[in-house]
Amino acid sequence: MSQPVPGFPRLLIATVGGSPGPVKASIQHWEPDRVHFVTSQETQQVARGILRELEKNLSAGAVDWSSVSNPDDLKSCLRDMRELDVAVRRWRSAYEGAGVIVDLTGGTKTMAAALALIARPWPGSIWSYVGGRKRGNGGAGMVVEGTEFVVSGANPWDALGYQAVEEFSTLFNRYAFAAAKDLAIQARNRSQDPARKRALTSLVTLAELFDAWDRFDHEEAGKKYQALAGQRNDLREALGRDPESRLWEILEALETHLVELREDPPSWAHVCDLIANAQRRMVESRWDDATARLYRAIEAIAQVILKEHGIPSTARVRLEDLPEELRTEFHGRVGGDGPLSLALQQAWKVALHFEPRRKPAFKRHRLGPGKDSPLNERNQSILAHGFRLVSPRTCQKMMEAALDLAGLTKDDLLQFPTIELHAP
Repeated sequence: MSQPVPGFPRLLIATVGGSPGPVKASIQHWEPDRVHFVTSQETQQVARGILRELEKNLSAGAVDWSSVSNPDDLKSCLRDMRELDVAVRRWRSAYEGAGVIVDLTGGTKTMAAALALIARPWPGSIWSYVGGRKRGNGGAGMVVEGTEFVVSGANPWDALGYQAVEEFSTLFNRYAFAAAKDLAIQARNRSQDPARKRALTSLVTLAELFDAWDRFDHEEAGKKYQALAGQRNDLREALGRDPESRLWEILEALETHLVELREDPPSWAHVCDLIANAQRRMVESRWDDATARLYRAIEAIAQVILKEHGIPSTARVRLEDLPEELRTEFHGRVGGDGPLSLALQQAWKVALHFEPRRKPAFKRHRLGPGKDSPLNERNQSILAHGFRLVSPRTCQKMMEAALDLAGLTKDDLLQFPTIELHAP
């Protein structure tokens, strides 16, 4: 049968059991440039015997060794084989286009299982198994030496896209949507199976949806939601039936918010979106980014209040739209009869006149002018007018203030979904 050809030079990693035949057959078949034996204490001599017999095929200097302390304990084998990750990274960094062959034939079943688990994240590796046309003990025993044949194929976890899906889910759950998208694109480009390509394309669309939303591009996010709705079968293929069903239930609920966010701002939906976005940045410990969003949310709350009282924009406010008690004060500030542009403090002065019930919260969080205001520290941040870093404490104060002014709790905030590949 035809065999896939790995890159050059080739590193063969092989577990070694009591019979030398399978490992010898693998070395002769693959003609590796380097071999890494994984042995138990009992099979080290078997590996040394293979080297003596095949010294023409492989020099002693091109051999590495790993040993497992207990070949029948999976946890022990996994711990002892972790160093193979380092060996593979070193091999691939040393040689451009280097190939890695993983031979699971020799050793105990536990050793083979451990090697398969360790090798799962190695993209582009070839997995190899040595079978036999004849076996001893009436066909139930070991392969008769000289009748071996090699069966091989691409890393199945990689070929099926499962490794990419796991890594995608990790990035997605950490809000690294652009990185998740790039990973899915790379996996799609490697795949030769049209069905897997479609499945991975659905992940690209999913990442694009939330990447756009996280950048406040709600129009684009809405388009991606519609595209993803047409890819549900592919998304189910990518994630599995239960994970896709759980995810889609959340997506359907979120779509209502997307509709609201595509309506004319400012609205309470936009306020909630800003605060929720800030919360995600706080999870990432990006305090300056979070504070910039919270400052905007506090300003937006005032803008929504003004809109509800007949002032649609703080950029162009007519004097006659202001409460009569404030007209003289604001007219004197601008020194003319043209439209006013209200900054945050000015907008809130008008908003609190319309809705005095919010005054206790505004005062409680010290949001007025003054050095002790958390707004002042924000103004000194590197994302505003200064070069200071915002402290986590100030960011938390801003979050509490924004929630209080909006009449919300953290439980009210919109939560982006996470991908749970395994049943909770």
